[in-house]
Amino acid sequence: MPLGEHPVSGCMKIAYVTSHHPGDRRAWSGTTYRMWMALQAQGAEIQFVGPLLDVWRLPLRIKQQVHKTVFGQHHQWVLEPARLKGYARQVEHAVRSSGADVIFSSSSLVLSYVEARQPLAFWTDASYAEFVRYYPTPQPPSAASMRNGNRAEQSALSRAALGIYSSEWARRSTLEHYQVDAARMHVVPFGAGFEKLYSPEAVARAIAERPSDVCRLLFLGVDWKRKGGAIAVDAQRALAARGLRSELTIAGCHPPHGTELPDGTTVIPFIDKTTPHGEQVLMELLARSHFLILPSRADATPIVFCEANALGVPCLATDTGGIPGVIRPGVNGALFPVSDGGPEYADYIAEAFANSRGYRQLAESSLEESRRRLNWDTSGRRVLELLQSIENSAGRAALHQQMTSTPAGPKESTYSPIFYSGIARGSACSARSVVPLLVGLLNPGSVVDVGCGTGIWLAEFGRCGVTDGLGIDGAYVRRDHLVVDAARFAAHELNRPLRLDRKFDLAISLEVAEHLPPERADSFVGDLTQLSPVIVFSAAVPFQGGTHHLNEQWPEYWAEKFARRHYVAVDWLRPKIWKDPTVEPWYRQNTILYVQQDVLRSRLDLAGLAAHVADGRTLSRVHPEMYERAARNHTQLGLRALLKALGGSLARAVGGRLGV
Repeated sequence: MPLGEHPVSGCMKIAYVTSHHPGDRRAWSGTTYRMWMALQAQGAEIQFVGPLLDVWRLPLRIKQQVHKTVFGQHHQWVLEPARLKGYARQVEHAVRSSGADVIFSSSSLVLSYVEARQPLAFWTDASYAEFVRYYPTPQPPSAASMRNGNRAEQSALSRAALGIYSSEWARRSTLEHYQVDAARMHVVPFGAGFEKLYSPEAVARAIAERPSDVCRLLFLGVDWKRKGGAIAVDAQRALAARGLRSELTIAGCHPPHGTELPDGTTVIPFIDKTTPHGEQVLMELLARSHFLILPSRADATPIVFCEANALGVPCLATDTGGIPGVIRPGVNGALFPVSDGGPEYADYIAEAFANSRGYRQLAESSLEESRRRLNWDTSGRRVLELLQSIENSAGRAALHQQMTSTPAGPKESTYSPIFYSGIARGSACSARSVVPLLVGLLNPGSVVDVGCGTGIWLAEFGRCGVTDGLGIDGAYVRRDHLVVDAARFAAHELNRPLRLDRKFDLAISLEVAEHLPPERADSFVGDLTQLSPVIVFSAAVPFQGGTHHLNEQWPEYWAEKFARRHYVAVDWLRPKIWKDPTVEPWYRQNTILYVQQDVLRSRLDLAGLAAHVADGRTLSRVHPEMYERAARNHTQLGLRALLKALGGSLARAVGGRLGV
């Protein structure tokens, strides 16, 4: 269906704010441009505010370079309050007499400090906290960047009358990380980034013309490592080992030097789809392919899936980030665990390719998903409806009340919402990777999480089918921040002994014990063993660092306390997640299973764990990422100590230059 075939009635004036030129089809994979086209096609009048001027660029880039050189950290100058407030003043000036009904942007952050009579709205693919936590970076953001980014995001969310995300994953993570009214947060997917699409008849012909004697795979991405290029190559190699002839086209990047490519591999390093020729080449590549294979390590909302579906191409991708919001297994592709490699993809491809009728149905339903859901026409209509719903006197009055009050923000205390937000940034993704492993091994019917925080791990167990669960933590955990039903949460001060009148199939306590005083350690382990015969336990090791750590100990310290209660240390999980970038390094380093001896001997389904019992083997390990983090902190603390020793005005002068 072409854009604008059935526009929403009424002409709405939208002030469209962008930090770059809205017509730049290369910026943000062209989504800013597509949003403009989609809203305009529905009858909206677009008034551009941008590109916004970066008057602070030079001094802030200098500050960024100092952070990199001195601290080894990436200081994100684009998040500096001075820059974002400069943006805000430009927006306010532009809309003051514009007659716009609403202020809209493809980024929440450019609206962080805007004060205007019009309601604010944005449409994006992830919040700042999730972006930092989820995407791998060669250098971690500086502490100042984290503060600036989270404050800017919270300010934008507090001011916005409407927030739209491209996936439920992005919406849910925003609710986990920030204080925001869930009713104002919505999900609308993106569409394909093509100017013109094939007709349904042309796509049907392309599907029918795909050969039955050779399976054509297409890997399409710029970032070879993050997009899982090596897994795609391994999948082709595994298909050859199964005797299935296949061809793999790698487009958009070049494999790293030294990569051995199987026969039948073609590399097209770059395709500029912003040109008519490049778009045609890309569409032809997709149309002739049986599958798009993109085993991404991290992705918010890759529009290439929408593009593949628009040409009747099923997508094979990783069950991570916002991808499940695009790919529905059995409808327009298949999803694989992050831990799966090429052989697992090859198993699926071989079976699907062998069933020609089943493949054709999958290809046709992929096209239908594009026509029904994953297109800019449908999404543009929905976004305009949402924008019109907030453009009324009641919405403006509510917005004015927000603007004249202090934006919501977490209070500072030992275990404040900022503390739990920091945990949430890594816990959610870690839980999504670890919990399925535990459920597959232990098949628990019930679980208790001691020190559950806002219930992120408990919620993941629920998504894996373990609905009988209880989370326990202090009364300082706000009920409106829980991500599980409040009935599944029990407030209890963990410094005091814990007694419940029931047992659970599984107990977990992750990075909690170090927050308790040393004199509580022994009884805390006793409390856990009273709750379950199987315990998943992790606690910070010496010099790990963190908020309010009172008892950092090596694993042997805890193993001895469990052993006195006839629980054995089973080092089964760490080898499985040690190299998994979706799991926070402290979980990869510290998490050990403790199993009651009699249960380990009597349960046949746990027989395989015997090979992983510690039996005197050293449990203490330091993960390389934790070592590097400690080294960076030591360097930074050393510089601060030097500045302190300088004293007085000299310390302030030098420290001010360096931003410490």
